[in-house]
Amino acid sequence: MTQGVRDGGFDADSGRSELPAGGIARTATWLLTGIRRSSEDSTMATVSASTLCIAPLDSVWATLTDLSRYPDWNTVHISFPKGAPAALEPSSTFTQKISNMGTSAEVRWTIMTVEPPRLLEFKGLGPMNTSVQTSYEVDTVEGGTRVTVTNEFTGTMVRIGGRRLTTSAQTALETSLAKFKDVVEY
Repeated sequence: MTQGVRDGGFDADSGRSELPAGGIARTATWLLTGIRRSSEDSTMATVSASTLCIAPLDSVWATLTDLSRYPDWNTVHISFPKGAPAALEPSSTFTQKISNMGTSAEVRWTIMTVEPPRLLEFKGLGPMNTSVQTSYEVDTVEGGTRVTVTNEFTGTMVRIGGRRLTTSAQTALETSLAKFKDVVEY
């Protein structure tokens, strides 16, 4: 279900939105896919957003993978209670304290994929057995570097939070990417 697209067009067949060619996507282009039932009949929610950074791919990747910079741009990030991992490597784990919908919680993350400078994927477990998968995709495009972040949630929090969870997550993602853009460009 499409909730809206800003600064670009939406292709219903691919489920993707496009950034304006050479334009500055001050607010993130976004697509909210909403809540759906998977084949296992567990509730799942997915949010995704992209932004165009007027910066080289390597600078974008360096900022994205420097977890010490999370407080500069990641609006749900509070802290790494046990410290951030020294290196981003598959199978590395870390705990992150986040805030969403006015509540703080800890997510235990495992780094799944690191393919510099294009793809970073985490899988996490949060409160009430809620699973989270986050992917950061980085691509060189005309006019700069596009960053696309996708978060997929499954479990009890999705059943309880429903549309409120997806709306809050989408807003946080858009705000985070706008701040990320500012950090990378300046």
